[in-house]
Amino acid sequence: MLLKTLIEIAEEQYKQEIRAHHRMIAIPIKSNDDFMTNGSSKATALGMYFEYLTKSIHGGELKQNIRIMSANGDYERYKPDVVHKKKKIAWEAKACVTGSTCNLLDYQIRKIMNYQFDNPEFTLYFAFYRHQIFGIKSSYKKSEDELYHDLNQSRKYAVILPLSIVERLHNRIGVSEKFIYRYEGQTYDNCTCLRSSFLNRLLKEPEKIIDELNWDEERIIIERYRSPANQFVNSGKVSQFPIMWMKDKGYRQWVEDTMKEMIRQVPF
Repeated sequence: MLLKTLIEIAEEQYKQEIRAHHRMIAIPIKSNDDFMTNGSSKATALGMYFEYLTKSIHGGELKQNIRIMSANGDYERYKPDVVHKKKKIAWEAKACVTGSTCNLLDYQIRKIMNYQFDNPEFTLYFAFYRHQIFGIKSSYKKSEDELYHDLNQSRKYAVILPLSIVERLHNRIGVSEKFIYRYEGQTYDNCTCLRSSFLNRLLKEPEKIIDELNWDEERIIIERYRSPANQFVNSGKVSQFPIMWMKDKGYRQWVEDTMKEMIRQVPF
């Protein structure tokens, strides 16, 4: 299904406007003469846009450098994209171009699980943003400021999932390969890949997905929102987009059970 058609359908369901914590937010423009030809710089800017967008909507602070302890007692650095200390919520923002997979990297999931282990009182969410800026590393030939302007106007949607669900997807617990698949090779980091059609269906019919995957519908809450009407990034108005937010009423129990399992697996 074309993204345009999907969002037009979703607009009938996603009418409640979510309240923004920051109506206006500015992303610092770095002085980079080779930005238009530097694929890594463009990919970094793309990710940064959605991190700032997450902060704009949900509040919190960006990329706090936190020292966490892994299950085996080693320490490593981890930077959550957005952390709201008062609400005890942390966010990971992931950008996915329409038609492509969204990848859950093994090393990233490991660090996030360790962060949860060190901060059991926190609730962690993944915000998956679908957008239409193709060929960001290769064929996109505009400035950083123009990229943010194009992202503001690009048709997009967001699917927000709690870590308790993301962990199940990453480990492929009861999930068919028509939704996700594993990649373990030499070209990229090992990861679990969420198919584009799966994210589209999570926006269009999340209740059916819950039923098909046999998730406990009694503990899952589906909330549908529309992004703020007057939201600005770098003085450019962000076009409204639908947001599907899945919450887990059993999250605290999942954290407790997961911590016990992580401790059980530590060799003594």
